[in-house]
Amino acid sequence: MTLRILPALILALASPALHAEEPPKLELRPTLEFKDIKPHDHPEEHGEKHGEKHTTCAPAPADGGLFATAEYLLLKPRRTAFDFALTDPNRDLAPTGRVQSLNYELRSGVRGSLGYRFAESHWGAAFEYTYFSSGANRTIGAPAGGTLYATLTRPGLSDEAAAAAASAGLTYNLFDTIATRRFEIDHHTTGRVYGGFRFATIRQDFSSIYDGGDANLGLVSTASDFDGFGPLVGGDLAWSLHHGFHLYAKGSAALMTGTLRNTLNETNNAGQTVYADINDTTRRVIPTATLGIGGGWQHEHVSIRVGYEITNWFGLIDTPRFTGELAEGKFTTRNGDFSLEGIFVQLGVSY
Repeated sequence: MTLRILPALILALASPALHAEEPPKLELRPTLEFKDIKPHDHPEEHGEKHGEKHTTCAPAPADGGLFATAEYLLLKPRRTAFDFALTDPNRDLAPTGRVQSLNYELRSGVRGSLGYRFAESHWGAAFEYTYFSSGANRTIGAPAGGTLYATLTRPGLSDEAAAAAASAGLTYNLFDTIATRRFEIDHHTTGRVYGGFRFATIRQDFSSIYDGGDANLGLVSTASDFDGFGPLVGGDLAWSLHHGFHLYAKGSAALMTGTLRNTLNETNNAGQTVYADINDTTRRVIPTATLGIGGGWQHEHVSIRVGYEITNWFGLIDTPRFTGELAEGKFTTRNGDFSLEGIFVQLGVSY
């Protein structure tokens, strides 16, 4: 009987192991997909939260470094008080016809900057230099059966001429020293504001030779030179599009205080007879403003921008003109603006 019970006892002890459930399999699939994970290195840069938009600064670069730009300028200068003659189709005492003026030529110029970005900061500093020069030339004759009136000469001396040849020259230098601050409006819009000082030297000369009629190789020479400095403020914005392409806008303004020197010299008989030689020097405050728009492309440390800009100097022209033949010393000034407008092409690099 003992032999019969022993197999049954062994079977009863082994049955729990035979009927035990298999251990559950481990589920390795994560509960979140990778596309659902949106890490933020800078918590302050989170986008919209509960319907509210947050405007934050761009992350400050860990490393500072140098940056530089080089620009090609294709500009057209414009100014007022640039007349030198009046062509009248008639010969009578009633001046009629068209005022003849010079126009500066479309010329090339350059602009460059060198600056430094401070580490762990949105701040930077830069120096910028602009150089541009242009000129103008024109020769006209009196209309057949008509009259050529000289508009630059003293009244009552060389009033009429058979021909006139006018010329002008321009030299334009700007020196800007600025501090810059970068910021970010959203993930697609970045900007920069800056302030500093500007120093400017602008040289303009304008002359005309008259011959025939009352003139015998009569020459009128004028010059307008401005040297000044003043505070400068400005800013620019860039809107990111796709694959590094972006739109761009900029603007700046300055108040320049300095010396404006205007001279006028008039001779006749090939320089043998002096009709006038005056110098008018004044201290002036000249406002100036610049606006520009364009587009560009940027990849890592290299950027290219192309755009159109306009700069205006308010009241920079203030040339003297004599007013009458009965009061020899009476003169007035022709006041006006000076402007530059055209295309810029900029190449920028950073280190």
